[in-house]
Amino acid sequence: MPAVMIDAIYFTIAHVPVYLAVYGVNNLTPLIYTLGYILVYGVISGLIFISTRNVVPDIIIHWINDYLSIITVIYLAH
Repeated sequence: MPAVMIDAIYFTIAHVPVYLAVYGVNNLTPLIYTLGYILVYGVISGLIFISTRNVVPDIIIHWINDYLSIITVIYLAH
């Protein structure tokens, strides 16, 4: 489990530049919520990998998550 937590933390840190590039630092509250979500997602993803020993389910779930995020951002922009 410590390896999953370390991996999830690295996964979260890797998303910080992307978030800042897209949204900036005008309001840090959404950043904190988003990083919390990404951390939880990283833990779940790590546990899925451990239970399946296969990266394909994680890739599929990541794709679905990104797709839904994009659709949500587009929907909220209109």
